[in-house]
Amino acid sequence: YFSRTDGIREGTEISLKGTDFGIVKEIKKIPVSEVPDKKLLEEGRDEAVELTLMVKEPISLWKNYEIKFKSKTAFSNRSIDIDPGFY
Repeated sequence: YFSRTDGIREGTEISLKGTDFGIVKEIKKIPVSEVPDKKLLEEGRDEAVELTLMVKEPISLWKNYEIKFKSKTAFSNRSIDIDPGFY
C-alpha cells in the first residue's frame, strides 16, 4: 500500500536487490480505512494505492525492509526495487 504511484503502472518491472523478480500485476485505489498498516501512508489522504505484484517466488519482508521506486535512466520507465532486509 502506498499514498501515490509516482509513475508506477501495471506491467512495471520489479527487482529484488537489483535482480529481475516480477511485475506489477494490478493497481487499485482503495479507501484509507481498508489499509491494514496506516503508518505506510501520508497523513491527510482519503485514498491509498494497492499494488498487486506477480513475483517469481514468495518474499519474506523483515523489519528493516525497503521498497524503492526508481528510474534506471532519465528516459526510462519507473521500476520497483525490493530489499527484504535481514532480521
